Amino acid sequence: MLKQRLLDRASQGARADDRADVIRHRLRVYAETTGPLVPYCEERGILIAVDADQPPESVTDDIQAGLSGLSLPGLRPGGAY
Repeated sequence: MLKQRLLDRASQGARADDRADVIRHRLRVYAETTGPLVPYCEERGILIAVDADQPPESVTDDIQAGLSGLSLPGLRPGGAY
């Protein structure tokens, strides 16, 4: 489904590199490098899951709400280090 959505996006001229081979590569790199971080962060209680299939402002609001609920060492009030 994701691959098809990216190919559909490419047909609308969103990104010049949205080709099937490039998309496969990006998904493989994600699975090998970024994907393993999900359980790592989940185990530590520092994963914030948001629904990215909504307007950007709503995604930003969800991220900010999730971050405000975390207790991270070294994080000052307001989210600054």
